[in-house]
Amino acid sequence: LPADAVIKTGSFCQDAQGHWYVNLTFESDSLNYQSQDREVGVDPGVKTLATLSDGEKIIGPKLRERYLAKIRRLERTRLSARRRQAKTRKYGPLPKRKRMAKFHAKVANARADYLHKASTRLVEKHSKIYIGNVPCKLMNRSRTMAAVSLDAGLGMFKTQVAYKAVRAGGHAIEINERDSTRTCSMCLTAHPRIGLRVREWRCSVCATVHDRDVNAARNILRLGREALTHPGDCKVAGA
Repeated sequence: LPADAVIKTGSFCQDAQGHWYVNLTFESDSLNYQSQDREVGVDPGVKTLATLSDGEKIIGPKLRERYLAKIRRLERTRLSARRRQAKTRKYGPLPKRKRMAKFHAKVANARADYLHKASTRLVEKHSKIYIGNVPCKLMNRSRTMAAVSLDAGLGMFKTQVAYKAVRAGGHAIEINERDSTRTCSMCLTAHPRIGLRVREWRCSVCATVHDRDVNAARNILRLGREALTHPGDCKVAGA
C-alpha cells in the first residue's frame, strides 16, 4: 500500500477455484491522476465494446469466440457422466469439476483485466465522458443477446469508467441515447428506424454518409453537452 494510505474497510472473498483474497478500501492522494481536458461521447455496443465520437472504436474482449469450443467439450463430458449416474443411480462428483471451475475463473480474470485496461485508457484521455444508457440488464436476459452481452461485460465497463473518471477529477454522465442512431449528427434530421444489420447509411437531407455507431456517439456527445444545462436529464454512469 502507499505510504499515505488510510485503510477504511476490509473484507474476504473466495473465487471459483477456492482461492481466498482480502479486499481493502483505502484513501490515498499519491494514486490520483489527472485526465486530459477533453470530452467525448461513447456509444456502448455489442459488435464493438464502445465507439467514441472521434471515430475510435474499442473492440470487446471476445473471449467467447476463443474459449467456447473448449467449454462445450467439457460440458459434453459432464453431461455424459450425468446420464451414466442417472442410469445406475450412483451419484457422485462430476468429472473435471475443478478443471471447469478453474477455466471459468481464468475467463473472468481475462475479461476483468481487458476491461480495466480499456476503461483506464478512456479516462486518461478524457475528463468529460458522456456514455449511452444501454439497458445491460435487459440484454443479459435476452435469449439472442445474453451470451454476447455478458461476454463483452458492458455493465462492468460502464461501472469502471464511472468511478475511474471521478478518481481522475472528471466525470462520466449517462445519457439517454434514444434515437441517437437514426438522427443525423450533422443536420439533426430524424430518419425512420434503421435495422441492426445496416452499419452505414446516408442522410437524405444533407447527403452525409454516417457510420452507424460513430453517428450515435456524436449525438450522445451533443446531448451530453445539452444535459449539463439541465442536470435532471442525466445521471452519473454506473449509478
